[in-house]
Amino acid sequence: MKPKAETTEAPLAVVGVDIGKEVFHLVGLGTDGKIAFRRKIRRLGLKEAFERLPPCIVSMEACLSAHFVSRTLRALGHEPRIIPAIYVKPFVKGQKNDYNDAEAIAEAALRPNLRFVQEKSQDQLDLQAAAAAGREKIGHQGTFNSNPLCAAAAVATLSIVEREEVCAKAEATAEDIRAGMRRILSEEDVPWGVYGDASAFLIFQNPEGFDIDPQTFDPLRYGFKELKGTRNARQSHRLRIAMLANGVDIMGAPGGLVSAVHGADEVGRTLDAFRTSVRWMKAEGDIRA
Repeated sequence: MKPKAETTEAPLAVVGVDIGKEVFHLVGLGTDGKIAFRRKIRRLGLKEAFERLPPCIVSMEACLSAHFVSRTLRALGHEPRIIPAIYVKPFVKGQKNDYNDAEAIAEAALRPNLRFVQEKSQDQLDLQAAAAAGREKIGHQGTFNSNPLCAAAAVATLSIVEREEVCAKAEATAEDIRAGMRRILSEEDVPWGVYGDASAFLIFQNPEGFDIDPQTFDPLRYGFKELKGTRNARQSHRLRIAMLANGVDIMGAPGGLVSAVHGADEVGRTLDAFRTSVRWMKAEGDIRA
């Protein structure tokens, strides 16, 4: 439909906005009630278009997008009004089209005692949608939520790694734990092995009963079957539960990973928990001497 020419020079009173997915249709009415302009703008051109207009009433039909548009226009100094669609329908003239809808929205906004919809923030809309869906959070694809967070964490991590010797610190702490566990096993006469590279430590619980000296244990002497394949799940679980009872959580391997945040205090608590756990397991017959 070809827009009508502007027909009034009176000051602008109200602009009606028909909100579409990509395109908005605008109809402005002057203070004399006559049409001041009819325009079609792209959604992304909303802010620029209204920056050029004097502050005035801007009306639109109620929908989710209306609240975003309302907040944007209010920030520009306009007076947005969100109108329930049922109140707009009586003002539509002639054949229904986008410009006629926008004109009807503009005229409805000027009626006295008309009830408007309260503008909502994005948080309020999320809560409303969550309540309607019967769940606490709005469903999004995982990448929508996780990618920005992962990217920010990665940038922060790389900055820290560049400035500080975090890897070397974590590796040194892990070696302190490995050495301390070997010492405890020797002192407690337990034929287990402790090994690992970089910032990891792993505990070999020797389910086959090999003749092992904890201080000289070399995992490379054993194949995968001996080192990993015959793991005693019950014994691993018992060790982890004992460590948890003493305030330290390890992996089910059993073993653990060390970060640059861990220091001497964490090493001390880990070794104390390990010694107590080994003694408990010996007392309960879980360890073969």
